[in-house]
Amino acid sequence: MNDRKQPLFVDSIDAAVDLVLERIPGKIVLGIPLAVGKPNPFVNASYRRIKANPARQLRIVTALSL
Repeated sequence: MNDRKQPLFVDSIDAAVDLVLERIPGKIVLGIPLAVGKPNPFVNASYRRIKANPARQLRIVTALSL
């Protein structure tokens, strides 16, 4: 039996933020790498959405060198 979940595809950044907020009920921590490939539009949309809802918390950790 395969318990692996299939990838979930969304068609917009807002849909991706909706999904994250729906699946993670508490504080959200985003770790963002130092180099190229930052998901800036997703990070910005997440920030705007959580800023508008004081009940949610967002912590952004940047310049990670993995």
